[in-house]
Amino acid sequence: MQSPLTTAAFALLLLASATAGAHAADLLLRERAMPTGSIVRLGEIATVLRATPSEAARLSALPLMPAPAPGTEQVIRGQQLRDLLEAHGVDLMDIRFDGATRVTVGERRERRPSSPTTTTAPAANTLEATPAPNTKQRSQVGFRLVTEAPPKPGSRPRRLPQIDTTAAAKSLADSLNAYVRRRMGDDLMRVRDVQPTPRQAASLAEAVDQLVITSTEAPATGSQRFLVSFATDAGPVRFPVYGTVERVEPVVVATAPIPRGSLITNANTRLGVLDEDFRPRANESLIPDLETAIGREAARSIQTGQPVTDSNSEPPIMVRRGDLVDVKAGSGGVVVRMKATARRDGREGEVVEIEALGDRRRLEGRVTGYGELSVVSSARSGATSARRAR
Repeated sequence: MQSPLTTAAFALLLLASATAGAHAADLLLRERAMPTGSIVRLGEIATVLRATPSEAARLSALPLMPAPAPGTEQVIRGQQLRDLLEAHGVDLMDIRFDGATRVTVGERRERRPSSPTTTTAPAANTLEATPAPNTKQRSQVGFRLVTEAPPKPGSRPRRLPQIDTTAAAKSLADSLNAYVRRRMGDDLMRVRDVQPTPRQAASLAEAVDQLVITSTEAPATGSQRFLVSFATDAGPVRFPVYGTVERVEPVVVATAPIPRGSLITNANTRLGVLDEDFRPRANESLIPDLETAIGREAARSIQTGQPVTDSNSEPPIMVRRGDLVDVKAGSGGVVVRMKATARRDGREGEVVEIEALGDRRRLEGRVTGYGELSVVSSARSGATSARRAR
C-alpha cells in the first residue's frame, strides 16, 4: 500500500500538469466507483451533465488521485473534491454538485460470510439514491447537499425555481452592510454592486436561518470578497460574493415614526445611510445634518428609516395668530421697535400680516424668530395679505 506522503506527492504532480478551465456543468456524484487504471479521473466518480460534449469530455478526463491499492478503498469527500477541482483551475461558481455527499473509490474488502447465504454486491459505477444529509457535517464551499434522488443519466437537468433576484440581492446586501459596519466600526459604510447569480439567489431563498458573513481579510474600502454561509433544509450552503465597500455622506433618518405635526428631535432621528436604491422626489432635498433638522415639524408622517427632507418637514411655527409680538422697523442706524398683534400663524422666513397697537395700522412682517418680526411693508389690500409665503 502506498504511503500517504507518496500518494500526496503523486497527486501534486498530476495537478501541476493538468489543464485548466471548465465551463458550467452539473456533477452527479456516485456513492462508489471502481477505477479502471492507475489514476482516478473525475468521470469515474461523477457523471457530467448539462455540458457540451467537449466540456463533458474535458471534465471527465481530469485526474484526481492515484488509484487505491488492490483490495483497499479510499473516500473522497466534497471538500476534498472541491480542492482538487480548484487546483485544476475549475471555477466552482459554474459547477453544481448533486448526488452522493462522498464517494468510495476502490474494491470492497471481502468478508467471509457467516452463513452459506450468498449476497450480491451492487455493481460498481452505478447510480444510487442520495442518502440523508449528515447534519453534523461541516459546511462545504461550493458543495451543496441534497436529499432527493439523483436524476437518471441523460435526463434533463432540474430547472431552478423562479426567484426574485432583486429581493435576494437586497437581503444579501443588508447582511453585508451589517457585517462591514460592525467590523469597521462605522455606520456610514455601505456595500454596493452586490449581484448574486440566479443559483445563489435560489439558495438564498431556501435559507432557514440568518446569513453568516465572513472574509479572509479585514474589510476596507474598494472591491471586497466575502463568504456567505447559511443552512437550508437540504444542508449547509456556502459561496463567495463580491461587492464594493464605500463610505457615503450621511443624512438625517427617522429612528421612530414621526406623526404629522410632531417636532423632529434627537430622540427620533439620527445620522444614517440610505438604501442604495432610494430615489428622492422631484425638487426634494435631503437634510444632511441634525442641527438643521432638529426643531422642524413633520409636514406628513415620516416612517422609521425614512430620510428627513425639506418636503416632508418644515420649520416650526414661531408666531401664532393673536400673539403679541415684537416688531422691528427701520434700516441703517435708525431702528424702531414696537408691539403688534399677529393676525395669523407664521413660520421662520414667512411674511405675515400684523396690526400695530395704538393706531391699529396693518403691516406685513417677516418672521425672524419666536415672537419676533421685521417690518416688510404696509398692508395695502387684502390681495397683498394673501400674497404671503406658502
